[in-house]
Amino acid sequence: MGVVALGALGRAEAQTSIDVLLSDLQEAKAAHDASASQMMTTFLSTLENGAQSPTFALDLYQKAGGNLPDAAPVKSHYVYETPTEKAQREAIDANNFASVAVVIQVHCGLMRNAGLLAMTPNAPGVQEQWMDWLKSTAAIYPQLQGRRALKEVEMRDSVVSNYLGFSGWGDSDQGKWSVSDLPQLYHDLVLTPMRHPPTQATIDAWNTYIAMKQADEPDKEKWAQQEEPALDFDRDEDDYDLLPSMDKLAALDAIIKANPTSDHLEDWIKRMQALIDSYRRGGTPTGLLPGATPGTPSSEAPGLTPTATPGTPESGTTTAPATATPGTSSSGGATVLPSATPGTPVSGTAAPTPAATPGTPSSAAPGLTPTATPGTPQ
Repeated sequence: MGVVALGALGRAEAQTSIDVLLSDLQEAKAAHDASASQMMTTFLSTLENGAQSPTFALDLYQKAGGNLPDAAPVKSHYVYETPTEKAQREAIDANNFASVAVVIQVHCGLMRNAGLLAMTPNAPGVQEQWMDWLKSTAAIYPQLQGRRALKEVEMRDSVVSNYLGFSGWGDSDQGKWSVSDLPQLYHDLVLTPMRHPPTQATIDAWNTYIAMKQADEPDKEKWAQQEEPALDFDRDEDDYDLLPSMDKLAALDAIIKANPTSDHLEDWIKRMQALIDSYRRGGTPTGLLPGATPGTPSSEAPGLTPTATPGTPESGTTTAPATATPGTSSSGGATVLPSATPGTPVSGTAAPTPAATPGTPSSAAPGLTPTATPGTPQ
């Protein structure tokens, strides 16, 4: 009887110990969740402040142990530094710090969105906030020229992320993002979904993307001869699809003629021929040659014949004289465009006249307003 009682007592004590352990685990989990929630709140609010203010962002970066540019050395014509020389040196330092500050500002905004997407991608409003921020930041991205090394720092390796104690990156794609990835993210998430079918907003997005890409290419010759013509052709092809016209075919043809050694030449010619064939079958009043019946396709595009290779006139085709005024018509009825200089971007459309068809997209990229705050969400 005594043995049974002792056994029951032992089991009761063991059960009590298990209950205590379970209670401790629950308390530990609650404390952990509260701590994680507070950490996430601090992480997000701090980065929000950094995304709103370049001054706050630079201060945060310094506190986190980030390296600032070296101060400009003292250079003096005389034994001592003159007030003018000092002012010039301080201006150089201020400009260097400002260029770092705006990159860190965008870095903070990207990290805030990346952290939310890594931890709670399906939470209400997370995707919408991310897209709004991406679109607004794309417009000021060209201001981030230079500072390549700083722009290439991944979120998971950032001193700011470490300083704020964030450890939620894991193997997520967002942890591998950097500021230098923004042009590709904009292309994939904003521009590409807008291309089928294109609208005027698509052309505006193209202009934004092209400006972002140009800001990241330090080799101006490479940009002018290789990258920009390819991007211009893609944009102008979408512009043609938006509202077909003879002028837009001529603009595409001008890109081909201005870049005869491009790696994209063969592809451009095939695409151009497909557009000419499509235009011949469908027609549009916008680009009709004089005397053509509205809705009936014209027999030839400016400078092109149905059987000619795009960019090469057939023998017997009358070429517009070199002295012709841009925008006027030659005796053959073809519109004479300004001669393109190799490597110079083509506008994509002829300059609109007062009688231009409403809705015809402009080729100019949207300008940045001087009062826009870099990295500030719209």
